[in-house]
Amino acid sequence: MATTSVPAKPTRPYGRGRRTVVALLLIAACVLAPLSVISVWTKNILLDSDQYVSTVAPLAKNQAIIDSAAKEITTALVSQKNVEAKVKAALPPRAAFIAPAVATSLETVVNRLAVKVLSSAQFQTLWERANRRAHTQVVNVLTGNGARAISTKNGEVAVNLGPAVDRVRKRLEGIGVDVFSGADAKRVSPRFVLFQSEDLKSAQSATDLLQKLAVVLPVLTLLLFAAAIALSRNRRKTVLHAGLGFSVGMLVILTAFNVGRSFYLDAVTTATLTQAAAGAAYDQLLSFLRLSARSGFVLGIIIAIGAWLSGPSAGATRLRSMVRGGEDRQLATAGFAGWVARSRNAIRVVIIGIAALVLVVWNHPKPVTVLVVTILALVAIAATEILARGPSVPPEPA
Repeated sequence: MATTSVPAKPTRPYGRGRRTVVALLLIAACVLAPLSVISVWTKNILLDSDQYVSTVAPLAKNQAIIDSAAKEITTALVSQKNVEAKVKAALPPRAAFIAPAVATSLETVVNRLAVKVLSSAQFQTLWERANRRAHTQVVNVLTGNGARAISTKNGEVAVNLGPAVDRVRKRLEGIGVDVFSGADAKRVSPRFVLFQSEDLKSAQSATDLLQKLAVVLPVLTLLLFAAAIALSRNRRKTVLHAGLGFSVGMLVILTAFNVGRSFYLDAVTTATLTQAAAGAAYDQLLSFLRLSARSGFVLGIIIAIGAWLSGPSAGATRLRSMVRGGEDRQLATAGFAGWVARSRNAIRVVIIGIAALVLVVWNHPKPVTVLVVTILALVAIAATEILARGPSVPPEPA
């Protein structure tokens, strides 16, 4: 009796739709990663007065800032009192020709005294108080709170140096220079422009959005990465792509702010606000953001390298063999090490997720906090790789 053969069902290849979904999830996560870092920085540093003041406090000891502020004070005092005319009036008619030289020398004395005043310990307190007042006004503009009562001239974040003028004037009187005795600090009130942007008011909606998304964006980014890895048929390769994509996102932040620095300095540099002072302020304000991006970049690269090293490629196999003294090791299959080997991709995601959540939940993470959390995450990932490896592969009998 003839038997009829039943045609075998064609095997379905790895669906394109699934691959497309995984790719889209990874792209979305990599796009949201830099936005997450910026949103956390906006909420925790830019809009928090205590953290902002703590961030810019070291600028009070920066020599470029001190020199620029001293020049601002000197210009304000000299221009108000018209020193050259006063010197000329005080000199005999025959000596009137030396008035410009005397005025220039006096201006030099004022500048040196201003530098001494700004270099003192008292200026540190003055600087922090002035920055707190200035920052409160800027936050009101950025968030729309009390915007009617607040005005920022040309989008400037300016520190009032009036109290420093009083100290300089008293120092001058102490050495017998009373030409500035009638100078009123409130009337002179030089303003040291720390940051400047004509688009400060127009950034209100973007700032409000970033502040609201400071918690949502990091969590959503982690969920997208986790979903992509969970749906993938080749999770090791997806982890590799996720690490590279995350690093690229951090690299975009670093590149944008490095390129933007040049344009910013060209736009704000003036006779009193030197490029060195503006650059110091720019770098200090973005110090936390840069450290976070650099830490994220390194973390992403290490994750990608770890995923590649655990793969079957000839290069990864040779490198593993070299590191282990010529003996390659297979993945563990039993006990705790076996569970780690089977779950290592998920463990990597959990480690990164915990590290990111710590930085998000932490009210005011400092740069050192970011560095420590990143190092701990890297150590945990390295420990996972070590635990996942079992005994060495026995050599084949000849």
